[in-house]
Amino acid sequence: SENTLTTVEGIYSSSGTAENWLSDDPLVTAALSTGNIQASINIPRDGAISEVQHYQTSEIQSHITIPVSFREKNVALLSLQWKQPCQLTPEELDPLECVAQAIALVLVSVNLDVSA
Repeated sequence: SENTLTTVEGIYSSSGTAENWLSDDPLVTAALSTGNIQASINIPRDGAISEVQHYQTSEIQSHITIPVSFREKNVALLSLQWKQPCQLTPEELDPLECVAQAIALVLVSVNLDVSA
């Protein structure tokens, strides 16, 4: 289904390793199903998210999920996570949306099946 994640991933973490729990994340599910950015900027104070197990064990305190789509079809997901609360203004989110669009174009250019 186009609203589910595959096993292909790219992870950068300053702590060396990171567990991929995105397929179980409610922000990811909402981003993929709505096609809109989803975020929690202070997870410990976000009642809807703070009880999710992977946030408790990973120490992630902010999470922004940006669907990467081409012709209204999800082709990837951009997930940005911080270990401290992080408030981005709408002006700071705009470049992230542009990055997601650029990622979509790159993915489409290397994988013709995505644009079909």
